[in-house]
Amino acid sequence: MILKILNENSREDLVSMVLGLVIVGAVVGLVFNFIQKRKGNISVPGISNQLVSPTEVETPKESKTNLYIIKKGDSLWDISVNIYGNGYKWVEIAKENNLVNADLLIIGQELSLLPLELSPTSSGEYVVKSGDSLWKISINLYGDGFKWVDIWNQNKGLIINPNLIEIGTKLALP
Repeated sequence: MILKILNENSREDLVSMVLGLVIVGAVVGLVFNFIQKRKGNISVPGISNQLVSPTEVETPKESKTNLYIIKKGDSLWDISVNIYGNGYKWVEIAKENNLVNADLLIIGQELSLLPLELSPTSSGEYVVKSGDSLWKISINLYGDGFKWVDIWNQNKGLIINPNLIEIGTKLALP
């Protein structure tokens, strides 16, 4: 009778152990499967992981006279400072070249550069255009926004309020 009791307990223990292992294995499998399905890339709108080779870069249909070829270590800010003497022109370079991500420049890529829109006349005058401000004019002409004070001082007879300049006004440049 004692052997009969031991055999029944052993069978129950063995069955319990096997069922426990099956359940643990199933749970581990489900957790592993869940983790594998969650793996992957996070997609951020407007950012692409796809690299474009320089030969795939679209070239503008119209010919541009000012082209710049990207070199190692270039940034739009540095290019803007070197070409225009003003780092803030990087925005215009990005717009001109339809760059979605201004930080992603490819070595060998050609950028179209625009000539400065604001330029003094040969007589040292500047004619105010739509959208101009003394700050914008001083950045584009001198590469320093704080030079607006010099322009204002030179033209105090024409400009009463430096925040209000009229289109067509001829400013004498210092």
